[in-house]
Amino acid sequence: MATAMELQKDYHLPEQKLWAAVLHRALLDACGSVGKCGSYTRKQMNRISDDAIKWFTYKPEGFQTVCDLVGLDSDAVRQMALRLIRESHGKCLIHSVSARRRSDMRG
Repeated sequence: MATAMELQKDYHLPEQKLWAAVLHRALLDACGSVGKCGSYTRKQMNRISDDAIKWFTYKPEGFQTVCDLVGLDSDAVRQMALRLIRESHGKCLIHSVSARRRSDMRG
């Protein structure tokens, strides 16, 4: 299973470093560390966090591509990310984001 440390390991190719940083930033955003890199409103921070959680939860094609570019198994990254998100926010957050997404898809 992928670990947070794998996202920070020493990659040899600059492209791997870039895409590992994308994964790492998305994980920080999903875990609620959005405000650490800029001044955002609470609504903006929630939106960024929700979008990052959705990215890990629903694994769009871009997620698979980023994991491939870094050289990590996307299923392992997803499992690790969802575990860390649950630990930082609690299960109810992931379920509420999922419910909002289903609601958005209907309306």
